[in-house]
Amino acid sequence: MSSSSSGYQPTIPTYTPLNACPDANNTLYTSSQADRASDSTAEKATAGLTFTRYCDVASPLDGNAKASTLTEAFVYSLDDCIELCASLDYWADEAKCTVAVYDVKGSRPGNCWVGSAEGVTGVGDLEEKDGVAVAFVHST
Repeated sequence: MSSSSSGYQPTIPTYTPLNACPDANNTLYTSSQADRASDSTAEKATAGLTFTRYCDVASPLDGNAKASTLTEAFVYSLDDCIELCASLDYWADEAKCTVAVYDVKGSRPGNCWVGSAEGVTGVGDLEEKDGVAVAFVHST
């Protein structure tokens, strides 16, 4: 009996990631998780669900000793990247996602990184970087 193994290779969808910049610069984005939170517990309702978007700035997750990346993904837009961060805060008890970083020129496996950037007090602390957008949880 001969044995042959052939691995299934699914087709990877291709698309061009969207660049919301410069129009999205310094604008608020409220996650669609906010609709869920309004019908949920008070704890989930206070999760970081509103973000301020900034264009052409370097990632606060790179080179910051107090920063930690929670996960990465390959997404279609900055807003999808923000939704990943908001979703972590909504569903996980201990995840404290405070920043989403989206590189429109990034490639698989990731163009979106989300995590915590302690010690970064604002976009003024970051250098310029073309094609990278950052969204911080909006503090009221």
